[in-house]
Amino acid sequence: MSEAAQLDARRDGDMAEAMGAAFERAWLSLCASGHRLSAQQACDARVTLARAILDCGRRGERDPNRLSEYALEALMLPALRGVKLLPEL
Repeated sequence: MSEAAQLDARRDGDMAEAMGAAFERAWLSLCASGHRLSAQQACDARVTLARAILDCGRRGERDPNRLSEYALEALMLPALRGVKLLPEL
């Protein structure tokens, strides 16, 4: 394997680790928020978080904190538009 290929593989591994950490951070933050989610809402929320993290990662973001924040913001955007995804406390 060439040196460039090794660098790419290491970078991909680092990115996967950052995205995994961001997802866990975002999910734990949502769970700690006190919202009670049905099984379907939890599934939908996890998909939304994952898609947002992937989207942000594709645009070059590597920081797990920022990836997590972006994902949580993406989850809340429909609520700002008047669409209720999460039950009120």
